[in-house]
Amino acid sequence: MQLHMKINIDTNTILLVVVIGMFMYVNRNHNLSRDRTDTVIVNNTQDPYEREVIEEPKRFYDSKYHSRRQMAVNVPTRGEAPSYQQVGYLGGVSDPENIKPLYGRQTYPGSNQWNYFTSLDSHLATKIPLDLDGKDCTDERGCKELYKDDKVNVHGTEYNANIYQTHAPRYIPY
Repeated sequence: MQLHMKINIDTNTILLVVVIGMFMYVNRNHNLSRDRTDTVIVNNTQDPYEREVIEEPKRFYDSKYHSRRQMAVNVPTRGEAPSYQQVGYLGGVSDPENIKPLYGRQTYPGSNQWNYFTSLDSHLATKIPLDLDGKDCTDERGCKELYKDDKVNVHGTEYNANIYQTHAPRYIPY
């Protein structure tokens, strides 16, 4: 007598094996995606004017003043001062042959106060400050704007200011 085993597979068993196989396949892909880590790059750039707040040291009681973020100092709120340019020349009152270049700039754009200086006739670019009405024209506040034939003082010597003409806008008919 031979033992023959006959496997009787019906459609329900095949369906059950396929469903279990699909479940195991989906579960395996889900576990692989869970193990994957994403790389996140964080750019922590700070504003140069924003610094860490320094807390007030405590002695006995809490301070009634609240600490603030540090305040920026010397920030040009009216715009940067323009660069110096030659705006004219100085002619000596007693010696008309003594001529020096006159350099100037507005203290800030749109100001009626100016910073002025002159230089030596040599190759050295030495800045020499002007005195106008007893004020040093190279300081922060500057001097009033110079006009033609205004008298200025350079180290005790008096000069007449000769200012170049500025180019004014011209009429364009169209």
